[in-house]
Amino acid sequence: MSIREQIDDSPMARDFDPYYKWLGIPPRDQPPHHYRLLGIETFEQDRDVIDAAANRLMAYLKELAMGDNAAHSQRLLNEIAQARICLLNAARKADYDQTLRQEQTVVNERRLRDWKSTASRNLCRQKRSTRWPPAAIGS
Repeated sequence: MSIREQIDDSPMARDFDPYYKWLGIPPRDQPPHHYRLLGIETFEQDRDVIDAAANRLMAYLKELAMGDNAAHSQRLLNEIAQARICLLNAARKADYDQTLRQEQTVVNERRLRDWKSTASRNLCRQKRSTRWPPAAIGS
């Protein structure tokens, strides 16, 4: 379960987005996949890069654990620990990557279909609004 799903319904909690405020992950990218959560390239293969990213984020979030948003910090720490465990285990990473690739394919196909539909509508509007043949210059 992502942090967004776990946040309580108080006005203060609704105004604070730890993914965005602390990790720079905008709402359109939430909930983030493991790579986005860790701030590394999607499908990163280097275990040292994965481990270093998780360590860096965990150290940062532990500093925030004493503040007003300690619960958010703890939830993010748990998500990062889960991402680290998954991505550092070869078999789990392979399964995760396969699932993520499938999800990205579906999303990309949907975006392409939406783009084509929008482009087609815009072209139709443009053709309707264009006078043909164009008026002679100076007439």
